[in-house]
Amino acid sequence: MKNRTGVVLVLTFAFSVCAALAQAAVWPDLVEVEWTPSVEVWSLNYVEAVENNDYEDAAATDSWVRAFNEFWIEEHDLFIKADGQWRYNAWNGGLENESHGEASFREVYGELRKEHYRFSAGDQILTWGKMDDITILDRVNPQDYRHFVLYDKQERKDPVLMMRHEYFGDGYGFETVYKPYFEASKVDYFGRNFAAFGHLKEVVDLGGYSALQKSTVQGIGIRDEDRATEHSLENGELALRYRGHLNDVDYGLYYMNQRNSIPVLRESSPVGNTVKAFLYDPTLATLDTLVSASPTSEDLALTAAHPRVQTVGADWETVLGEYGVRGEMAVMMGMPFLNEDYSYTEKDTVMVGVGVDHTFENSVYADLQYVQQYIFAYDKLYAQEEAPFFIAGTVSRDFARGKFNAGLDWTWNASYGDWMFNPELLYKPWDSLHIAVGSFIFEEGSASTLFGRYDTGDIIYVSLKGVF
Repeated sequence: MKNRTGVVLVLTFAFSVCAALAQAAVWPDLVEVEWTPSVEVWSLNYVEAVENNDYEDAAATDSWVRAFNEFWIEEHDLFIKADGQWRYNAWNGGLENESHGEASFREVYGELRKEHYRFSAGDQILTWGKMDDITILDRVNPQDYRHFVLYDKQERKDPVLMMRHEYFGDGYGFETVYKPYFEASKVDYFGRNFAAFGHLKEVVDLGGYSALQKSTVQGIGIRDEDRATEHSLENGELALRYRGHLNDVDYGLYYMNQRNSIPVLRESSPVGNTVKAFLYDPTLATLDTLVSASPTSEDLALTAAHPRVQTVGADWETVLGEYGVRGEMAVMMGMPFLNEDYSYTEKDTVMVGVGVDHTFENSVYADLQYVQQYIFAYDKLYAQEEAPFFIAGTVSRDFARGKFNAGLDWTWNASYGDWMFNPELLYKPWDSLHIAVGSFIFEEGSASTLFGRYDTGDIIYVSLKGVF
């Protein structure tokens, strides 16, 4: 896919440059182009709140420079977006310091804009659904989880190649999205503080374990599911949305047929379940059980499965007095889970979310969201109850004439007992420059819960964001 996508990106970018040159009067009689450029610089720097061991990265930096270019050719009703970025990551204080940088395109697409319809093609980022920073219906784009949830959902999204058609009727609209290939969300499995299995391999390799135990753990590998990641049109994905308005309520109806972007590990043999038992519960007992099974290299190779999931859902939004109220629901057929013995399985599930927000007279903004899940035909699953729910919220306030903002984001997984706090103080000396100091605190719950697994991974961060 990357080769074909690269050709599309290069051609689109070349066309965009030509359009800019036309605006600069190089070819004054060819076409009139309105060019809107901007540059965004962002740097997130965080350190461990408490030093735990010699394996973890004590400090990390994630910085990028993004160049945004928007071109409008009114004569042809054509909009072109050509964004690029350079991103730099560094990890320091662990077993060894590491850094790397990479240049890439971001959103690059062309869009034909007519009175009653739009058609676009290229790498794009879409936002569907009504919930804030919660993924129920917003499933078109994969996300980058390599820094866990330190970024909000919109920043975690990766652009993907798609064709998109929107039709605008009188009080209603219809949207069709087709993606010719599947792109998975980005996840680290080993070797990072926020990797799924942290520094487990380093702990065993440098610990007081036998040579057989060390070689067994080092042999564990996670491979992509070839059927899902191969460049085949059989992996094409379709998403549909209908939007309407009834009385004072905006609503949407959805259908999606696409692969689950977050991987769930699938065994290649029954011994693979023993491998997963050790990964998810790394004790001396589970390690001894794994070694005594005499696993082969194939047994130690787990597959990152991305099954095809069909989703039917709806969302709505309205205003009740001075309160904004919204909701989403989705029925997902074929979602991946792990059984109690860690074997791979698929289940149908439903998720329902409601949210309310309000700005009070003292400029305090508050947002509260509730999400309930239910799994059909439930059998005992690993780290998954039949009907779990969680609550999330935000409280923030501007002061000093908007120069400062104090905020708190939080999530409580009530069914599992783990929670996350994100207090932050934001300073805005100018509209184009934001400086933030904050922390992510992950507490309670077992190592199998979303936040409990990072119970010792609290961080303190400083971020700087400038737009020019």
